[in-house]
Amino acid sequence: MPRLRSILPILLIALGFASCSCQKQGDATNDRPETGSASPPSRVETPPPATQTGPTDQSAAPADYLSDAAKLIQTYLNAMVVQDTGKADALWSGGKPPPDPGDDLLRKRKGEFVSVRIMNDVPLPVDEQSPPQLLEVPVRLRIETAQGLQRVHGSYRLRFKPAENPSAEGKWEIISASLQPELR
Repeated sequence: MPRLRSILPILLIALGFASCSCQKQGDATNDRPETGSASPPSRVETPPPATQTGPTDQSAAPADYLSDAAKLIQTYLNAMVVQDTGKADALWSGGKPPPDPGDDLLRKRKGEFVSVRIMNDVPLPVDEQSPPQLLEVPVRLRIETAQGLQRVHGSYRLRFKPAENPSAEGKWEIISASLQPELR
């Protein structure tokens, strides 16, 4: 019995965490948020990039090489959601997006986000080089606004830019985007 008394507080704390939900639960029949605000979203969910199982054509590319590309897209999308367009634009090739960047869907919604869930898949090589110099990163977004829920899918293309200094590392930069709303 004394042992149970020493374990009981730990079990109660663990049970409290197990039942805690860090995500807003909506009505099962209504997938719309209750109210919206013009402020940046209170919640941006960014699960880690998906992992791939089985043999791939990317075996010559180190895992961190592909991971860096996926992280760049996560950084970019997070910056877009919190309206830090300066940080987001700097991740494009040349430090600014093209006139028609392909993700106007996000750019035109400044201040409308209630919450956004960002999911990206494993980057896919576009070229034949080893390691690849061009990647496509598939993305899926679940966007809640005061007007309702919207799901978006598409991809970002990245190019690896070698460092000018041979002792420094190169970096990925966004060269194009293509996002479309999903129709239900």
